[in-house]
Amino acid sequence: MRTVVRWFLISQVLGVVAIALYLALRDSVVGSVSARVGLVALFPGSLLGGRLIEWLSRPGQLTREAIQTLALATSLGINAMTWAIIGKAIVARSRKSASIGAA
Repeated sequence: MRTVVRWFLISQVLGVVAIALYLALRDSVVGSVSARVGLVALFPGSLLGGRLIEWLSRPGQLTREAIQTLALATSLGINAMTWAIIGKAIVARSRKSASIGAA
């Protein structure tokens, strides 16, 4: 499970740094590439979180920066739940295969 947590933290930090780099360098090639890296690193939360925040917020009530911040926080939460489920499945499968191999 520790390996799953490490990979989760690495991918999420990479995604957050890539999104921050995109926001700072929006008009350059680096910004374009970092946006794609951030999208992939924060998947599936990046898509689901953004859509959820856009759907829940009323037009004109929040600034674009506020929406992006809320979407980022939501995507990290969605990803944490996703990785926890995947991590538990991996650990359960490895324990099951270890018990079968020991028998």
